[in-house]
Amino acid sequence: MRSPALAVTRLFAASLLLAACSDDDGAPPSSPSGGDALVAPAAGEGAQLAMAFPVESGGEVHVCRRFVLPEGAVEVEKLEHSYSAGAHHMIAYREDVAAAEVDDGYFDCGDIAGPFVYSEQSPRATSHYPDGVGMRFASGQVLRVEIHFVNTTGQRVDADARLNLWWAQAPLEIEAGSLFLYDRDISIPAGGKWTARMHCDIPEDIELLYLLPHTHRLGTALRGWISGGDLDAPQLFLESKGYDDLHTRVLETPVKVRAGQAIDFECDYENTSSKTVVEGPSKEQNEMCLILGGYYPRLDAAAEFCTMPGSGPAHAGTSTCGEVLNCTATAADAIADEACWLDTCEGSSRAVNDFTNCGFNACPEVCPGPDCGACVVAACPEEFSACQAATCD
Repeated sequence: MRSPALAVTRLFAASLLLAACSDDDGAPPSSPSGGDALVAPAAGEGAQLAMAFPVESGGEVHVCRRFVLPEGAVEVEKLEHSYSAGAHHMIAYREDVAAAEVDDGYFDCGDIAGPFVYSEQSPRATSHYPDGVGMRFASGQVLRVEIHFVNTTGQRVDADARLNLWWAQAPLEIEAGSLFLYDRDISIPAGGKWTARMHCDIPEDIELLYLLPHTHRLGTALRGWISGGDLDAPQLFLESKGYDDLHTRVLETPVKVRAGQAIDFECDYENTSSKTVVEGPSKEQNEMCLILGGYYPRLDAAAEFCTMPGSGPAHAGTSTCGEVLNCTATAADAIADEACWLDTCEGSSRAVNDFTNCGFNACPEVCPGPDCGACVVAACPEEFSACQAATCD
């Protein structure tokens, strides 16, 4: 039997993969390859992080490679990418790895390696920032680039992916960041409809530059609001029709979110299958409710991942936080496990979220894994005690 504290591993497992989806089930979207692939910046103007690897017919892979940025602090005013047909997404992370440990090798991946630098689910895109705004990197910073690739052809293909970082022409005044707002509590009943809801507190003033809504096949809508503060009513800032409407929204005028306000969002689903569908990485078997985005100035990682105290999924069940952890400890499978979390009562919702958020923030190197539970209990004693004491009142 698992320790109840091991239930927090679910948060990590839920966030392992951003399984973005191709535009057409029968063929990958048209995308740059060969001579159309992104040209590297000239010497002194930037750097290109390039990946090339074979994928066998019918293969689905998540492949990563690490790159070491130049010595001396680096400031980047623009990022752009291209990837070949068959790729589903590209993600770049800051990774806490010594430069001396990095080689040119490729490796299987899918975990969240650190704060996001760049994320895209289209074959080619560019992130522009206002003058004086961009990304800052430490001397010799290690970046990990991840590609999710599915080869639906009848033969082996050579995947190609490139990410350009363009050095700032003048010193930056403000550092930009990337949001990854992920609802980990989703369970859509067989033959039914359901809505997932998420609340993300924003601790400092920010301006949103671009947004990427994300669901899987059962998603029929995604809506996002800014709420709280001096607003008389929630302000709608993002609307999507779900799976068929996942393109990047570049905001001509940045959307401001004030300190103390929140980003609230929800996803609607319709499940016509005969099986319950829960959250997870597979676009075929699981669902997601997710907002990614670029913004400035950069927040702490907990705010970027919606794992601050008080942030997390909404619950309206009947179980206390302690009962939920006991339930997950004996859950037979992912569907039963998800049912435990979703049965959290409103009065215990914050306690459940604060406990799992603390685990995510404190134990990224061992969660998921056999040492996760012990790490979370040791790192989050106040949150664990609050969970055990929480009621439904």
